[in-house]
Amino acid sequence: MNSSFEHATPDVKEICSNHIDRVLKYVDTIVIGDGEFSIFNAILLNEKIINSEKSKELFISNDKYDHIEIDRSFLDINSYKYEIDGKKSINIISQMGCPFQCGFCSGRNSKSFNRIRHRSTENIIKEIDFLYKNYNYTGFMFYDDELNLNKNRFHELLEKLIEYQNKNGVDFNFRGFTRSDLLTEEQSKLMFEAGFKWLLVGFESGSERILRNINKGCDVDKNTKCFDIARRTGLKVKALMSIGHPGESYETVNDTIKWLQKVKPDETDTTIISVYPGSNYFNKSIKISDELLKYTNKYGDNLYINNIDFLKDSNFYKSKMGSYVSFVHTDDLSVKQMVECRDEIERISRNF
Repeated sequence: MNSSFEHATPDVKEICSNHIDRVLKYVDTIVIGDGEFSIFNAILLNEKIINSEKSKELFISNDKYDHIEIDRSFLDINSYKYEIDGKKSINIISQMGCPFQCGFCSGRNSKSFNRIRHRSTENIIKEIDFLYKNYNYTGFMFYDDELNLNKNRFHELLEKLIEYQNKNGVDFNFRGFTRSDLLTEEQSKLMFEAGFKWLLVGFESGSERILRNINKGCDVDKNTKCFDIARRTGLKVKALMSIGHPGESYETVNDTIKWLQKVKPDETDTTIISVYPGSNYFNKSIKISDELLKYTNKYGDNLYINNIDFLKDSNFYKSKMGSYVSFVHTDDLSVKQMVECRDEIERISRNF
């Protein structure tokens, strides 16, 4: 069992062990953690489980990140149809890991997920240069969990992006994820100058109670301030919201609706949370039946989690308007009511 489950309840450990046994009926090898170097062991060795987190050779530390060759020639890259404000765009990742401890997020005890590893600025610019000159990409979506985790590193990256565009006579469009409480006026201005058009921010909720229960580390005022900063510097904001947390109720959902009506995001994406193994919600839950787990936080708020078959429930993450399914409920909201609340937030958000 990997580090994500070391502090899990006995019930959860048994569920995860059974799930691993089931998965191994369909695959040859399971890699725990980083796969960039582990893939070679998976191909060459007859091992059922490879744990890169316990191997200095397989775990990607900062000094190894720049040595990973990113080869997109194996992909039909031209079939990737994505634009950022009208410009042909593609994804890029400059760092891995997030140190925060949100209760719904998996891998909080796994160093592959909670330890920040980043590429050098020169290495990132080199990849952008290649994609621009060989494939004519002028838009880039940064899929880092939070681009602005390291203030100095982020400033350096933004300055180099500005310098590259000036030198090559090109204007790029960027999108990326940022953390609300770390966004500063200086960052926002530099992002806009560098070509960032959109910020995607996981605000999650407009309810102080839910933000507390999530262990988000932000409050409603900090989230509102993030909007104010972005708007003053010309950045558009996509609000990433979620419902289905411990203690969720009509009151907390209404708090979220009122907050969204106040800040009026340029786009909103609201989903019902997906509770995966490795999250605190899952790891610290107890089995109350073969079909149901129960998580109780330190404030006494409960979350009930369906013990689903991850190999069958393909709509577990999220779906389209009108076809959502909830696999969680609380003491105040049933599975059906959870879906109705999500759809109501979505309906109202579309009218901003």
